[in-house]
Parts: sequence; C-alpha cells; structure tokens
Amino acid sequence: MPRYLLYFAHELIDFRLAELFSLAEMFGFRESMTIERKPDQDPFLLCTFSNVDHLKLYSSRSVLLKSAYEYWTHEPSLIDVVDKLILNSDLRPKLNETWRILVHAFRRQFTQSDKIQRIDAFSDRLNIKNKFCLNNKADCTVGLFESYEEGRLEQPKEVFVGRWVCDGARHLIDKYDVRKRYFIGE
Repeated sequence: MPRYLLYFAHELIDFRLAELFSLAEMFGFRESMTIERKPDQDPFLLCTFSNVDHLKLYSSRSVLLKSAYEYWTHEPSLIDVVDKLILNSDLRPKLNETWRILVHAFRRQFTQSDKIQRIDAFSDRLNIKNKFCLNNKADCTVGLFESYEEGRLEQPKEVFVGRWVCDGARHLIDKYDVRKRYFIGE
C-alpha cells in the first residue's frame, strides 16, 4: 500500500488521530488504513491508505491537516535523505516536469537564505536539471520538512521528503467556528 506523510497544524494535538479515525470510518476505509509512525508532539504522521482517493477524501474534511505528501524517505539529516534519493531515481521529479520545493521546519524558523541553501543543496546533489517553478503551477511539488528537538536547533532530529498530493481543509475552520455562526435566539 502507498505510504503518505501527513503534515498537521500544530494545534489540538490530541485530536489528530481521533479526527483521522473518525473521518476514515465515516468514509468507509478505516480497515484499509494503517498508522506507521505516531507523532508525539511533532506535526508529522506516517501512514498508509489503500489508494490516493481515500487520502483525498480524508483531506477534503480534515481541519487539522495542512497537507499530505507521497512519502519518499526520512533520515536524520538532509545529506542522508539526498543520498537515499540518489539511490532511487523513482523518488525525485521526473524528466520534463517542472518542479518546486517547499521547505518547512518544526521548532525552528528558517530565513529565506536558509531555505535557498537547502533547496540548492537538494537540487545540486540530486543533479536535477528540470525547470524550477516558483508558483503553484509546478508539475511536481516536493516537501522538505525538518523536525528539531526543543532547545537543540543546531541539528535536525529528522528530515522528511515527499511529493505533494493534496491540502487539508483548513479553510473550513472559519465556516464551522461556533462564534461566527448565525444565531437564532429568543
């Protein structure tokens, strides 16, 4: 079964799995989904769905999910991630695809130059010659996520890489906010 990296908002941490399981049960694919890596406090969850349509159904209603990625790999450092991707040519943008890379960090803030440094290291070591696209119209969007331990910002704890599949339904938060609903009273 395909593996996916789910990237959550860092709020309502205790409800992530509850939301995932309830939506999976509501859509009828709870039995065909497994959790491989449960997050403690970080926003990354590694799981399998029997097909990508189940993932898209889930993400269409999930308000805690920021985005979902086809899982490529994760390692303790960016160099290790790139080395693993070098060995497997299927895990990188295909020839003639435009591509872009989104760099995110958990428990650390990156400057624009930090992001550019990581993008250059990623594309140079993988020798990607495809056209780089800076807008949302890229054929392949790669997510690069670094997770740091609290108080230890010099070296990441884990680095995840994957291909973007879909975004969550964070826009529904305002729609279903109890404080903003129309009230018919007395």
